[in-house]
Amino acid sequence: MKIAVACDSFKGTFSSLEIANHIENVAKIYFEEIKVEKIAVADGGEGTIDALLHTLDGSACFQEVFSPLGEKITAKYGYIDSNKTALIEMAQASGLFTIPEDAKNPLKTSSYGTGQLISNALEKGVKKIILGLGGSATNDGGMGVLAALGARFYDAKGKEIKCYAGESLSKVSEISLEEVNSKALECEFEIMCDVDNILTGPNGATYVFGPQKGATVNQLRLLEEGMVKYSRVLERCVNKEVGSIKGSGAAGGVAAAMLGVFNGKISSGIDIALDLMDFDKKIADCQFVITGEGKMDKQTLAGKVPYGISKRCKALNIPVIGFVGGLEMNKSGPSHPEELYTVFSVVSDFTEFSTIQKNPEKYLIDAIHRMFKFIKLGYDLKSSRRK
Repeated sequence: MKIAVACDSFKGTFSSLEIANHIENVAKIYFEEIKVEKIAVADGGEGTIDALLHTLDGSACFQEVFSPLGEKITAKYGYIDSNKTALIEMAQASGLFTIPEDAKNPLKTSSYGTGQLISNALEKGVKKIILGLGGSATNDGGMGVLAALGARFYDAKGKEIKCYAGESLSKVSEISLEEVNSKALECEFEIMCDVDNILTGPNGATYVFGPQKGATVNQLRLLEEGMVKYSRVLERCVNKEVGSIKGSGAAGGVAAAMLGVFNGKISSGIDIALDLMDFDKKIADCQFVITGEGKMDKQTLAGKVPYGISKRCKALNIPVIGFVGGLEMNKSGPSHPEELYTVFSVVSDFTEFSTIQKNPEKYLIDAIHRMFKFIKLGYDLKSSRRK
């Protein structure tokens, strides 16, 4: 028997490969001859670089950049010399995990560090940048990224704005692109995006993603008012409508900035990753595939890892099983892709995360055992019928 394990990381506990290793160890208890194809995978958020470099002939590069709060940190990106391509994830330089929980405030955070990573990659001569937007801590409309690449922002009195956080959105009256890095203008940007939210409005960057970045109700109002004004200035500057493009609200509006100023296009993050690693070929001879993520909820259906993988498996007529940290119960319908044969959850919805963190490996391995007991039961029943 051959199976494949292709799970996203369980944020705060296990990486994609750690989960695959645990599943392989337990699987061999129930099926001695089983072969497990372990596939590290991500959709543009935290862990994307590691997942892709695991299968591609690339190297990791490290650069000192500014965190979302302006502190110096070291961030990583991937570089593939053979085709002059860089793999950059916002989570590295501008991610939520880079700042303390009590410091989350999208009025104060900036995407400048991500722009610094892009600038460094351009100096290496890259011709294409694959940019993952998941896990960002910012809601600055991409001001930080643009500023790091040479853009200048001015208020109504013509004074240059040098704070590129969300609180400055409402102050922007003019954007100058005269000093933007020429290499950035010539570069091809493929944006890994797993959401279709536009820049503003009730389904926009601020109201949908602002709360998870620490914004209060009052801060959401201020950020949205600023984003509406900023979007008009940005669109006037680039002479095209970008705020209404699906996905333009990703990463607090960074997607809108990249689409407006540079040669950028939005693509499904998981599809980009699966194509790069030749996923379909890896699973072609598998009896079934296990996929999952830390929490499966309604956002999963917008294009997260389990959604993309379940679609691929259905097309290849390969059964796929969901294995997740937690499963959200949705009154309006299932929160998991309909292609999944079934879903196993590590914990129930009434288990406190603080409790899990005391011994996460125990909870994970116990759940894997439960899953394979059911799988073994299915195979035993099938065998007994043959007799």
